[in-house]
Amino acid sequence: MGAFFFVTVFQCIPLARVWDMSAKDKDCIDRKIFDLFHNAFVIATDVAVLALPFWVFLGMRMARRLKVALLGVFFLGFM
Repeated sequence: MGAFFFVTVFQCIPLARVWDMSAKDKDCIDRKIFDLFHNAFVIATDVAVLALPFWVFLGMRMARRLKVALLGVFFLGFM
């Protein structure tokens, strides 16, 4: 996430080109591709964080009904 922060801050060289729309000689990143990769990374980390408790709960010794209910609560975050 730190890398995404620095790319966002320094997306144009020089920095004044970010908000100066009249400049013709911009040297900036392709914003659409950056947003695509950033969003894909965020979604992948969200799915990984949601999947972590799944493996822990499978190994726990508890009633199957309670285990399914607990997993259901965690999968509410997925929706």
